[in-house]
Amino acid sequence: MEIDHYLQFRDNALVSAIDHEKRPSDAAMFVHTQFRAMILNAQFPCPGARTTFSQGSYRFGLFDRIGTKDSAECLGSSLRRFIEERKSMNTMYTAFVSCYREPIPMSHLEFAHALWTMLQELHVTDLSEWDPSKSSDPESPDFAFSYGGLSFFIAGMHSGSPRFARKFGWPTLVFNAHEQFAFLRNEGIFEKFRDLVRKRDTSLQGHVNPVSTDHGMMSEAIQYTGKIDSNEWKCPFHHKKGE
Repeated sequence: MEIDHYLQFRDNALVSAIDHEKRPSDAAMFVHTQFRAMILNAQFPCPGARTTFSQGSYRFGLFDRIGTKDSAECLGSSLRRFIEERKSMNTMYTAFVSCYREPIPMSHLEFAHALWTMLQELHVTDLSEWDPSKSSDPESPDFAFSYGGLSFFIAGMHSGSPRFARKFGWPTLVFNAHEQFAFLRNEGIFEKFRDLVRKRDTSLQGHVNPVSTDHGMMSEAIQYTGKIDSNEWKCPFHHKKGE
């Protein structure tokens, strides 16, 4: 359902962010309820995510199948709308959450393949220039995925994830604008924020996620799926201009 592709949580209900009179599908409301409960759980490691969901400054979409051209086209349309709308949200804590009906369950390797296929499909159809503040080379320590001229840190979640904070029943990609991390750095609180997330993640899981790296040390691409299976892993993403 196209109506499910761009939704917001408003007045304690999930509604269309385009036409508040239109009702989302039962499936979209069900998946959103599960995801919202996970993020707002007191033990969820990221306080920024909890703030975003508490104040409702996120948009949510349920799409058909992760990794397909059709889903990428629908996601691109929703992301462009989100990029434009977030300018008027009056907060740095924003996110676009895209969940997918299929396939479930998924292994980590299946999810990783689908995630990078999805991002490649998004990139191929992106008419905007790459965010100049970030590198388009996935091997660069300054890499971040860009769409619509805005760079994002992407948190992937799926049923087969070994990390509690990345385990969710439906394949999910959460798009977090890098501007909010720049804001934290400018405020001088990024390191405190980062350390708190790692401390809470360790308390939840028993150990910090091995792919958690400090900004500028190595490419953030390894963090998108939440797990890397091999030290020889190489990001499959390619910039369409070959940069």
